[in-house]
Amino acid sequence: MNTRDLQVLAHRADGVEGRTAVRLDEVHDRIRTSRRRRAAVAAVGAVAAVLAVIISTTLVSDPKGRGQDPVKPTPSPTETFRVPEGQRTIEADVRADDIRGWRVLASLTNAQPAHRGATELSTTVTVHTDAASGENDMRGYCRSADPSVWVYTFYGEGLGTVNPCDSTTTELSPPAYLPMSTSQHFAEPMTARMYVTRVSPELAACARKAEVDCLSVYGAPAPLTSTEAEFGFRVYEHRAAPIMLRLFGYTYEALSIQDGQPWVVDRAVLAAPGANRLAVRLPEAKHRWLVGLFSTRGPHQDTCIRERGLADLPKEPFTAYLRAVDRVCGARLRLLVDGSFRAPRGDVGLDHGDPWTYAAPGAHDVTVDVTRGDPRNVRYAVIIWRTGS
Repeated sequence: MNTRDLQVLAHRADGVEGRTAVRLDEVHDRIRTSRRRRAAVAAVGAVAAVLAVIISTTLVSDPKGRGQDPVKPTPSPTETFRVPEGQRTIEADVRADDIRGWRVLASLTNAQPAHRGATELSTTVTVHTDAASGENDMRGYCRSADPSVWVYTFYGEGLGTVNPCDSTTTELSPPAYLPMSTSQHFAEPMTARMYVTRVSPELAACARKAEVDCLSVYGAPAPLTSTEAEFGFRVYEHRAAPIMLRLFGYTYEALSIQDGQPWVVDRAVLAAPGANRLAVRLPEAKHRWLVGLFSTRGPHQDTCIRERGLADLPKEPFTAYLRAVDRVCGARLRLLVDGSFRAPRGDVGLDHGDPWTYAAPGAHDVTVDVTRGDPRNVRYAVIIWRTGS
């Protein structure tokens, strides 16, 4: 754990039902790490798990990819529901042309007339985004009746990867993930290359274990001179879109995608300074909702640390110091939708807040309460996304 991670922990709020509500800077640190890990995954074989979604023109509305039943609509809004004074809503004024998804930069297969029967495919595209952050991507497949055939895939930099040529589909659907904000970069060339090959038993065993960079140890195998295999790839890019919402120093585009589920940002609601409650009523709607809780350090926390003598505590071990700061000058937050909270089952990630939950079509009452600590020590908000076109 590096110094920044430890500093982040000092200012994180305790969470719902024993989980922690993570600050936005920690969320985005984890998102960047997650994107880099996604970018390192081999393109071949990943396509089978991707939903066939045309992101740029349609938005699906089924959130079952998260494995959680949505919160049911409120039968009748409670008369005791009150919106605290001083809280602020930031509406996202999203127009149809603001919803920008993946676009195709290149698409090559050896089933195309120009490449029929080829054993190697290669092209260079111009990208304006960062591949390491998941803003451009190569999706590929390779299918062969011969189990000894493998496929070599190269995209951008490094030594590439080798995988068995055993795809179960020839689909080249767009990636199932789209970051909430895309960085614009200078134009640069990116090379995509794929060829069929056979590998040594040692390289095959190494690749299956994936313990080291096997190609650096055994070298890249040569392309075959002929093949009956069908293979190909497609290069996607998501160019930076207009910013729809800004919160706690971070920016959000209209569209984001998590596990194949597209979401359009709707609004952010910020608690009033020093308030112990946030409350927002979601209107009657036919689309589903996603509600995420975000928090960051409050302006009073430094005063709390100084007044309670925490600044003079020993800094080693640093984790113990951080826990002491959190116990005295932290805060616990509780997110509820219609008076209850359902934690999504499985790997929920942090892209859309921590914690976050779905809500079914209809009207809903969303509340966040500070259940422990001085509310002046934390700033918190909910961001709300919706499905729809």
